[in-house]
Amino acid sequence: MAFDVYVGGFSRYYAREWENVAQKWARENNTGYRMIGPDGEPQAADWDQVTEIVSHWRAAINNGIGKHLDSPIDWDESRDAPYFTDRPGYDAYGALLVWAAHAEAGTEPPTSYNGEWYSDETFLGCSVPKQGQKYRPITCGSLWLPGEFEFSFDFEDLTHEKVHICSNHSLLRSLDELNQNTFQLDSDQMAVALEGESEKEEPTLATLARFGLALFHSLAEQSVQHQLPIRLST
Repeated sequence: MAFDVYVGGFSRYYAREWENVAQKWARENNTGYRMIGPDGEPQAADWDQVTEIVSHWRAAINNGIGKHLDSPIDWDESRDAPYFTDRPGYDAYGALLVWAAHAEAGTEPPTSYNGEWYSDETFLGCSVPKQGQKYRPITCGSLWLPGEFEFSFDFEDLTHEKVHICSNHSLLRSLDELNQNTFQLDSDQMAVALEGESEKEEPTLATLARFGLALFHSLAEQSVQHQLPIRLST
């Protein structure tokens, strides 16, 4: 199953007025593409209906945590708003989680990686939000909203699934700190990492995590610049 990271409004996302990287490639190369989910091909929602639901959902968040905010959480849900997306795949995403967890715990990360981040004991210990975690927006976050708040909180998303919400600014800062404390990539090296690394042998945890960090960092920068949410898309 594909795994994408999406930056943009929720109306566009649920109305399916966006392309993942595979759809874009297929369109540009005149190749057919069909998206199949667990329940068949995803159905597009009505834009106006989603916009109204998002408005109420956003108001509920601001009502719940508004006293802790300097200004209300807000973003552009219009059709004029841009969106950005990329595909780390489960391997690079999971490797980033494991890498960040070991950096959080101060332990040596494994060299090899079997794709099962949910079986890594260090990650499991860091996946529950705790006070003082440096990399909580990476290891615990599953939805990132525009804002400068440092705290994070549980909430239901628009499909009533429980998510842990962090700010996009805190995610970008955590990614920067993780890079500075481990890979120490400069901007040119980050761009090279974003292109992916081809190896004859099975990629290591470090190479996968480096790609995942570069991809998330690029999208987090777009999120902060344009004040847009970040969500995971499966």
